[in-house]
Amino acid sequence: MRRHNSKKPRQVIILSPDTEENYSQSAEIDELMKQFHSLAKIHRNLKLEDAVSRVADREFSLNQYVTAFQKMTAKANSLIEQILMHYRNRIDHPAYHQSLIKEITETILQLQKMAIQRTSLQNAIEQRFAQVFPDTNNIDELQVHRELAAEALQKQLDKFFPSIFILRIGNKKDSTSIKLTKELINFLNDTFLLLKDKTTGLNMETVKTLERAVYAHLGVKSWFMKTTASQNTSELITNLFYWQGQESIVTLKKQLVALHHLNTKIAAFPLHAIKEFDMLSQLTEQNEQTIRAHALKLPAELSEFSRDLNERLRLFSSEDSEKPIIAKARTKRPLLNEWSNQVDAILATYQQQCSQLAPSLSALERLQSICEQQEICIQALQNIERLMEHYRPEHSMLKQKLNLEYESQKKLLFHKLSQSIQETNQALLVIRDKVTVDFELSEARSFCEKILQQQQPLYALRMHAEYIANKLEKEVSAVKQLIKNKWQPDLQQLYEAYYAPHSGYTQYSKTNPCQPLLEQHYLAMARQKRSLDKHWRKLETTGGAEIRAWLGSLQSHRDELYYDIQYRNSLERQAKIIQQRLEHPAYQASIKIINALDKEIIRLLQKYSPKMRNFCNEEEQSMLADLAQNPALCLEKKEFSDDESIMYDKIDRRIMKLINIRLLFIKENNSYISINPHLTNHTQYREALIKHVNDHLHNGNMEHYSDGKRHYFTQWIRTYVLRPLQTTAIGTYDYFAKRDNKHQFFYATPGACETEKNLIALGNEMSSELAATAPAA
Repeated sequence: MRRHNSKKPRQVIILSPDTEENYSQSAEIDELMKQFHSLAKIHRNLKLEDAVSRVADREFSLNQYVTAFQKMTAKANSLIEQILMHYRNRIDHPAYHQSLIKEITETILQLQKMAIQRTSLQNAIEQRFAQVFPDTNNIDELQVHRELAAEALQKQLDKFFPSIFILRIGNKKDSTSIKLTKELINFLNDTFLLLKDKTTGLNMETVKTLERAVYAHLGVKSWFMKTTASQNTSELITNLFYWQGQESIVTLKKQLVALHHLNTKIAAFPLHAIKEFDMLSQLTEQNEQTIRAHALKLPAELSEFSRDLNERLRLFSSEDSEKPIIAKARTKRPLLNEWSNQVDAILATYQQQCSQLAPSLSALERLQSICEQQEICIQALQNIERLMEHYRPEHSMLKQKLNLEYESQKKLLFHKLSQSIQETNQALLVIRDKVTVDFELSEARSFCEKILQQQQPLYALRMHAEYIANKLEKEVSAVKQLIKNKWQPDLQQLYEAYYAPHSGYTQYSKTNPCQPLLEQHYLAMARQKRSLDKHWRKLETTGGAEIRAWLGSLQSHRDELYYDIQYRNSLERQAKIIQQRLEHPAYQASIKIINALDKEIIRLLQKYSPKMRNFCNEEEQSMLADLAQNPALCLEKKEFSDDESIMYDKIDRRIMKLINIRLLFIKENNSYISINPHLTNHTQYREALIKHVNDHLHNGNMEHYSDGKRHYFTQWIRTYVLRPLQTTAIGTYDYFAKRDNKHQFFYATPGACETEKNLIALGNEMSSELAATAPAA
């Protein structure tokens, strides 16, 4: 739609919505058409020179470019005409504007793309034309162009002919191979015609030699594949380019076109497809051989694996199934079956996939599909093979361990039965002679010797061995019953002595040395009795080989309990004697003396030891501290070191005197109430006590107990002056008073210390008590 300028005032036009939309689409179409006309102009300007069109068919590549350019030009022109026609027919019809906009937009995009492609082709044509038909008549420049073309051709031939010599097509049984071979030979016929054309200027002899080598390799005459090595192909190709004769401008230009034509024609030939088909044919054949090899090898090996395991597992019974090696071997059988099934499935899948290939596929596509299926099949089979390779050492180990386990079980069965035979032999020898025992065990020994040579299932061997072992066990049980019948009367008599009435140990005082012995012996005797009971019950579980030793041990247990009973009775007799002595007045008097001495020693320690702390070394202070906490510590000791004696003397010289006197009485008491009372009789003990009392507590020389507490001079006066006077006075008084002095009493000399007084009183009292005790016990 066109707009016309007018000088008249503008009129305001109110448009309906439909009118406004049509106006907008028309404007859009106008804008798109501007772009379209611009592209159409570009395409009209893209033309080839007439010179190019005239000579394009003389060079293969140039001809290809020109043909493509012309086809694209025709297509572009067709699109342009189509849009122009549709525009004229639809622009006045708003109902078609939307579809017209869409069509113009799509065409613009196509024209833009085609403009780029045609421009690219035009540039390629111009470059190729300039290369094939150089705009020069200079011979030197033409020779340079020819050398470049020859070099490019030589490179092309260096790739082309060696590729032919490695081809293995020619299988007359394969239609595709026949077809490809025919196509190749037809192309080679055309190519060799061009190579032999005089226009190329190549070495004809070399071309013919190369031709014969190629056809001989392809087996054209016999249609049979020949694999005889040809001449050095590179050398033949190099010798092709040997220029001879006079070189004119026309000749050089013809050679240049011919060389470029050969180069591009050979380059365009789909030799790669033939090579790919040849390669795939060889590859599929190799793959098929590989698959067949795997199809034979893998099932055979898997079958061998399964057979090895089954032959060994059948030798074991259900009770062996929990053993790790048996359980592990059993888990391998399903695995081997699974692998075998996988191999069958892989091969079946491969055959199925190959048989289901679409008939519409080309020969190359069919080979590619078959090759892909072969690769999948081979890969899957190789995966199984790798699993088997990984399993093979484990299988060898399983075989070895199963063999070892079987032999181990037989050895175990052999040793177990041998042990039963040996135990039964030892048990029977307790009651029978060797000749009889050997005859009775001959059958069992014969079977036992054959176990290790057997290759029977363990179940059968175990059943027979168990039957023999049960018979042997009955023989051993019979021997045990005979032993019980023999020993029960003797043990019954021993138990009656054990349970016979006796005094026990609780009626004796704890000072009786036999009391703890009796207490311990009752416990030990009870343990011995329990040990005998336990040993008797042990006969039920004692093996036949141990019965003789069990009998010896039974005799030992019986004798020990017997001696324990005798010792108990002896201890009880001694305990009664000692208990009587403990209750005797002489012993009680001795206890009084010891207690009085203990009291006096503790009194002296408590009174004088605190005063000595500042006059003692560290060791003595430590002993003093212990005495301060427990003064009775010194009463628990029976021997004193020199340092201890010195320390006690520092505290008070009377302490060690009293301790030594105390130990004398304790020694006599220990002898008197020892567990061997017959070593000391009562008379000896009484006389010893009286002697010790007279020597230390009841005599006229008691003043020395005040040594160290009274002055030396005072002690001299007391000993040599006052004591004689006192003795004379007391004697005179007793005489005139007619006092009975049957038991002499002593009096403390004036000036006596408290210890001296206490000991004199103790001596007078104990002397009277000991004199009053009976002389016999």
